Amino acid sequence: MLEARPSKPIYIGFSLFVAEMGSVHFTGGSLNPARSFGPAVVVGFTSYHWIYWLGPFLGAGVASGAYALIHWVCREKR
Repeated sequence: MLEARPSKPIYIGFSLFVAEMGSVHFTGGSLNPARSFGPAVVVGFTSYHWIYWLGPFLGAGVASGAYALIHWVCREKR
């Protein structure tokens, strides 16, 4: 398990800030699909709302693939 250090919360906060600033011009910047769903229903689903639902699934797939690749490379080095 990774040991928590005082700087870890700063890294997490900074990564969320970068994600927010990077996505605000493309999708309105909401990083929470549940929070985006309500307003989208009220005003009628906008054309870019699909990214809030597809993005987490694609991200999970990419992350699990990267984990499997890294695990495989580390196992091959032994």
